[in-house]
Amino acid sequence: MTTTNNKNTLEAVVIKTNGKVEQKTILKAVESEALQGLVGGLLEIVAKVGFDDRYAVLIGNEEAKCGEGLPINMAGTLWMNAHGMEQIIHGDLVVVGEKPKSEGEICDYPEAAFNQIPKLWEEPKIEVFTADSFDELMEIMNNNNNEGKNK
Repeated sequence: MTTTNNKNTLEAVVIKTNGKVEQKTILKAVESEALQGLVGGLLEIVAKVGFDDRYAVLIGNEEAKCGEGLPINMAGTLWMNAHGMEQIIHGDLVVVGEKPKSEGEICDYPEAAFNQIPKLWEEPKIEVFTADSFDELMEIMNNNNNEGKNK
């Protein structure tokens, strides 16, 4: 795979099996090795979905379609199903772009593709409370619980 933009980087999206979706910048000089590292093995094109000016190319490792020893990628599977492809996909996936008639040259992912990927995971939010006494701590916690119920 080669890239078509004039930058030294490629913008990609990683869809992890835990539901986390991350944007990544990959150096062109190590593109194949970086993609292999992100999917955990040899590369296989899982699907192509057409958008306005380019395709979104979903890349997995060679076992992505058969699932040999890999967990299901629910976000990737749901995204493919939304585009009419009824296939269960396994392992971490990468989305890049491909310009039409470019003979397989990849480019930055289409922004519209990123916006359609189901976000099944959020960073946990941790709050730290400090109080001078147990009673004060209980009051803080009760106030926070009541705020959550009012939302």
